[in-house]
Amino acid sequence: MRIAIINLITKTADLPSSKFSLLMYLISGKAPNPPEDDTEINIVELSREIAKLGHEVTVYISDAYSPRRALDAGLERLEVVYLPTRLKFLFNPSVIPFIPSLYREICKNKFDLVFSAEILQWGTFLSMLACIKTKKTIFIWQELGFFPRFPGNIILKVYLVIFGFLIKKIANGLIPRNISAKNFLVKNKFPIDKILPVVNTGVNTSVFFPIGKKDAREELGLGNKHIIISVGRLHEDKGHYELINAIKLIKNEFPDILLIIIGKGPEYDNLVNVIRGLKLEQNVKIIEYVPKREKLRLFYNAADLMVILRPNELFPNFTVLESLACGVPVVHSSEEGVDNLLGNGYCSYYVNRDDVDEIYHIISHLLKNKDLLEEMGYKAKQIVDEKFSMNIIAEKLLRIWSDIGKNV
Repeated sequence: MRIAIINLITKTADLPSSKFSLLMYLISGKAPNPPEDDTEINIVELSREIAKLGHEVTVYISDAYSPRRALDAGLERLEVVYLPTRLKFLFNPSVIPFIPSLYREICKNKFDLVFSAEILQWGTFLSMLACIKTKKTIFIWQELGFFPRFPGNIILKVYLVIFGFLIKKIANGLIPRNISAKNFLVKNKFPIDKILPVVNTGVNTSVFFPIGKKDAREELGLGNKHIIISVGRLHEDKGHYELINAIKLIKNEFPDILLIIIGKGPEYDNLVNVIRGLKLEQNVKIIEYVPKREKLRLFYNAADLMVILRPNELFPNFTVLESLACGVPVVHSSEEGVDNLLGNGYCSYYVNRDDVDEIYHIISHLLKNKDLLEEMGYKAKQIVDEKFSMNIIAEKLLRIWSDIGKNV
């Protein structure tokens, strides 16, 4: 089967926090820092797994995300194409990439199936037009379960009003990435018979895997401490302030506690000031960059716990899955994550992100119970191998495409 995968945006843009700065960013045509090579891109890794199963795959990505070195993932049956964005002053290439050449690419190639990520993007709209003309089968992998903040929410709501009818009519199937995305599709009146089973984001278990806390800590020079890691953008709504305040309480029981926050974003200076104000310089460290994946794997493995406190987030997201794949339990604030990760105490715990006392008590409880942490870590790796590894996700998608395709 010849498959076109449309995933124009491959990483979250580092959007400014203020409304004015955000507006200036959107009209600036600014693009994100590119990855080192295209094997680091999640959708390319997924496409590799599909290609390994005997299919010819072409992945289309915005040139805003072109890597420093394009390796084309090292498979004969896989091609990665970075298409040029246009009208950058109207459509920011890292947020709403406009790529008219995508229409021609799909029309001229004899694909059996087109798979586009996210209904609220130009890439899906252009793919739909091309599939109407060529009568190709098209599936959409819906990610968002909510409208983003201003002004993105206005833009996307207008887009949905104008073009939503076309997607509802033409798409052969809508595959939600999580329960929130499924609820979003239902709420916005997409046909129930076209809303297919949830297929989550996957993780590359050949990159993220357990290597042992002692070895990881020695390599990072962290010593024998109680270590918590939190990976994500430094933004006011990501729960970093609540977590830091919980660390202030945890320090009374575990004086050697160390929280390592990894990420970039507009809240860096404010977070540093809060850490100083609470006299937690020895207990909270911010690494203001995203390490290469091999080093990020070390940080995951060095940690006792991964804590991620984000509202309205794709779940489980990349950082959650990477942590679990390394055998590290997760404390999170996603209600749907309780079911996705088989309930509290299996490989994760849910907390109310706004309740500092609850965050403190759950983390303290886990740090006091090493046997429970070890058991949760074992189950974390197990659930990834069974539900979220990249090859499992590829097989799930292929089964859905095949089943629906028989009836097209």
